Amino acid sequence: MVILMFVKYGYYIILRIIIAVPLFINIVREMKFFPEKIIFYGALTFLAVIIDTLRVYKIKNSKIINFISMLFEIILIYYLTVNVSSDYLIYLMILLYDVIFFFEGKSTLFLIIYHFIFYITIWFRENNFDIYFNDKSFVDSIGFDFISNNLFYFSVIAVLYLLKRQNLERNEITFLNEKLKDTNNKLKMSLKKIKELVVEKERNRVAREIHDSLGHTLTALIMSLEYASKTLEINDTESAKKAIEKSQILARDSMQNVRKAIYTLKDTMNSENLKDSLNALITNLSLGNIKISMDIKGDIESYQPELKHVVYRSIQELITNSVKHGNADKIFIELHSGINFFYIEVSDNGKGCKKLSKGNGLNGIEMRVSEIGGQVEFCSEDGSGFITKINIPVKGESQ
Repeated sequence: MVILMFVKYGYYIILRIIIAVPLFINIVREMKFFPEKIIFYGALTFLAVIIDTLRVYKIKNSKIINFISMLFEIILIYYLTVNVSSDYLIYLMILLYDVIFFFEGKSTLFLIIYHFIFYITIWFRENNFDIYFNDKSFVDSIGFDFISNNLFYFSVIAVLYLLKRQNLERNEITFLNEKLKDTNNKLKMSLKKIKELVVEKERNRVAREIHDSLGHTLTALIMSLEYASKTLEINDTESAKKAIEKSQILARDSMQNVRKAIYTLKDTMNSENLKDSLNALITNLSLGNIKISMDIKGDIESYQPELKHVVYRSIQELITNSVKHGNADKIFIELHSGINFFYIEVSDNGKGCKKLSKGNGLNGIEMRVSEIGGQVEFCSEDGSGFITKINIPVKGESQ
């Protein structure tokens, strides 16, 4: 911190020393026969430099102390000017820089007036104004000098104020540039986070698509092959042949779904009829003693493809879970399309569970439904099946 302050204000202190050293040399030359005065006036000169240094490095700590130090230093320099040399006027004028740059408002105005009083007093003393006050010819002869000195004094003030304004504008530009740089850095960080979130979201979407599409068809394929195996055991070759043919179709569907998920990730419901898609889904999984029924109330085809896709994928996952994890053989699907809601309920007669443990499938359902503003409720008890209720608020608009 001290190093930074020195870099910022070092020139200021060096300038004071450059001025103080010649003044001290002048004291030595003028008062070489009075060593005690050399020490006294030299000490006062360097005291002024010390006061300047302390004021500059502590400028923000105490306005009152800085104000008092300036009052004292003006008196000090005035004393040295009057008793030692008029060369100290240079130091006195430099104090104007401090007054204008380091003080604000009424303090600045008071110090300028205070400073000017001492400055003009020095001028009067140098021109013996107290002796020749009643001498009209003398007054006339110094009138021009008086006016020119005052013009010079206030010109210095005007220049210093102009420099201060330029300095403030430069500092403001620097501050705005730093702020802009900080904002740009934050924006870059935000864009990086957004990019990461987009990648993560897309990765999750790919995972859900693969899980939903491939998981369903593979489950149906396994069930079909198991059914074929059982029918062969009882020599029912016709049923086994049909099950194998169905397994081939499901295997081809699995490959097609994987390709869709990896290469295009297009919503399967964008150009398909929801009711027909659900009927095909039910047909693929209705094997052997597994019975799946569906009841539809209202027009389920009048909604946006995104909602229909969520409905399809949710029912697909719930049927697969009922068969795969719940060992259910009866599944009932209810779809109810109202004016401002879309209600789905899927129930089964499976084994149920005491404590629900959500896997990728159920979490995927919740995520899909929540993304379109809906809510999901899972209900189950051990040995009493599994019920899923999905409520999606809609505005009733059609495609």
